[in-house]
Amino acid sequence: MPEEVEAPMIRYRFGPWDPRYRQFLAFLMARGLVTITSSHRPERVRLTSGGKRAAAALADMDEFHPIVTRCRAMRGNLAEWSGTDLKNLVYQLFPEEVADLAYHQEIRP
Repeated sequence: MPEEVEAPMIRYRFGPWDPRYRQFLAFLMARGLVTITSSHRPERVRLTSGGKRAAAALADMDEFHPIVTRCRAMRGNLAEWSGTDLKNLVYQLFPEEVADLAYHQEIRP
């Protein structure tokens, strides 16, 4: 696994966040690959049938094998955890790197 950070996360109140996520979600929604249900708190993002087909096609590509392997490893471990549980785990494991940072500060390895 590469040591280099692909994109830095930012420390927000409810945990690390990449501010580009909203743009990514809007892009996926505009192309009919996901739906976003805002009547729930937190919002729910789900793949459409087209999104599932696209994800399956990407998962079969050699370039995505490392990501697919990591996702499959998480399926049985943390996949059922709530966002709050995941945030708490990150803060517990990385207090100096994440939890002790001021809000809106970039997280650096």
